[in-house]
Amino acid sequence: MKKRNAYIAILAAMTMTAASCGKSFLDEEPSTSVSVGNAIRTEGDMLEAMNGAYRSMTGSLYFGRNLVLFGDLLADNVYLSSSNSGRLIPMNGYTWTSTSTEASNIWAQSYYTIQQANRIIATEIASSANVNHMLGEAYAIRGLCYLYLVNYWGKPYAENPDADGVPVVTVPTSIAGPLIKPARNKVREVYAQIIADLEKAYDLMPAAGMNIHPANTNFFSKYAAKALQARAYLYMGEWEKARDAAAIVVKDGGFSLREPKRPSPATGRRT
Repeated sequence: MKKRNAYIAILAAMTMTAASCGKSFLDEEPSTSVSVGNAIRTEGDMLEAMNGAYRSMTGSLYFGRNLVLFGDLLADNVYLSSSNSGRLIPMNGYTWTSTSTEASNIWAQSYYTIQQANRIIATEIASSANVNHMLGEAYAIRGLCYLYLVNYWGKPYAENPDADGVPVVTVPTSIAGPLIKPARNKVREVYAQIIADLEKAYDLMPAAGMNIHPANTNFFSKYAAKALQARAYLYMGEWEKARDAAAIVVKDGGFSLREPKRPSPATGRRT
């Protein structure tokens, strides 16, 4: 009996030891996700986050189709074909309702992308050429999203800069909380944020670019941010500032204005 009790005591001790050792296993990060606080710690992490922000912009309900198409559709620069599958018919007829899925998708996807940019901007990683460039890209993405948001949901700046614009959110939900309900900022406040973001992007991104991802039209560059700032100034009616920003792109960005095609004296065709 004593021997049996000794075996039971040893078994109980081994069970408790195994259970205590297993606690560290239970505390491991989930295999299918990473906490926000641990998501961006290296340049590689930041690049993955940047790729995610860009990817969130490419869907057909956002920059992949609808967002850039609506302006031309509403301005009668394009029209729907008779073989159209049924998409965008309300927009073609200037019909917008509170339940418009196209509008709600643009709104939701815009703020989702802004959230991704805010997470990158809020990270604390040691400065380097690559880190600064990606931070600049995040600022430029946020500025781009707000430029389209305020143009679709706010009055033109030149008409009434104090009209209601859209909510300006510059802090990620990991800091501000997931259930914030910000009020709409004035149009002038939204534009002030856009100009500041694009100026910050221009200042952060090295002129030489970066070597962590290719320099092509898939990503924001230093002078793309300045060109977008020129457009924002143009929408504001700030003609001289728009001219100066555009001149920087032409002078320093390595680009040149394309000469218009002129008809050939012999054939009359443009060459």
